[in-house]
Amino acid sequence: MYLPIILHQETINYLFSRRFLLSLLLIFLPAVIGIWYSHMMYHHPSIIFKMTGGWITQVTPKVCMMVYFDVAPLPIALAAIINASDFFAGERERGMLQLLVSKPLARSEIIIGKYLSFLSIFLILIFLKLAIFNIALKFLGIGLVENRVFLSYVIALILVGVVYTSISTLFSTLMNSTLAAILAGFLLLIAWYIFDWMILYLPLSTSNILEKFSLSYYIDNTIGYISNGEAALFLGGFSSKVSSGLFFKPSRKDTLQGSNCSFNFSR
Repeated sequence: MYLPIILHQETINYLFSRRFLLSLLLIFLPAVIGIWYSHMMYHHPSIIFKMTGGWITQVTPKVCMMVYFDVAPLPIALAAIINASDFFAGERERGMLQLLVSKPLARSEIIIGKYLSFLSIFLILIFLKLAIFNIALKFLGIGLVENRVFLSYVIALILVGVVYTSISTLFSTLMNSTLAAILAGFLLLIAWYIFDWMILYLPLSTSNILEKFSLSYYIDNTIGYISNGEAALFLGGFSSKVSSGLFFKPSRKDTLQGSNCSFNFSR
């Protein structure tokens, strides 16, 4: 069983590679921008007022986290695609695949070793990203996000990372070049985003069926379930599951088209 050896070696190779530096940039630079934007919203509430059409005026830690989370999955997906696309296709391009398989290593061990070594580091970085963002909100005087809400966002971003890493790993095994695997991952990412927005404008009966094929649907429901309705995808998702004490009260009267949840926009 050579899997532990592969895991150890691949972890070292990744930590000292340019791809790791790129991952750090993709993961933490948006967090820095999000912290700055939260600072601007906190001191200039008119920003969030304009973004929401006036139905949110108070900038709280939950508001900052929700606004940030609307863009946070994108760099996570990009980092996963760029890294995982190189797992198998990269070895094939560099002519190392034949050398690897000539050793007493199964192809499955090579793929699983690369996959797990990257994912273990990647998920730690995702957690640190949100932890730093949350702590920064405290230092800015905005406050800390509640533990349950924070956990819901962490698990949601981990879900994004796992899904795109898994799909890109599959593309890497099927294609002969890293670039082709990356392009396939990018096309899937773009198609999913277009699909998400398209569903918002479809009839409710149709969108309720099609949304089951969207990653955002499962991310949104994961957040809502873990946080017990205290957190939500804010702008880009299907629904906003927030508690009655936060922004607005759930109602069966006012239904957002393309959403699996209803709202009464009265305070």
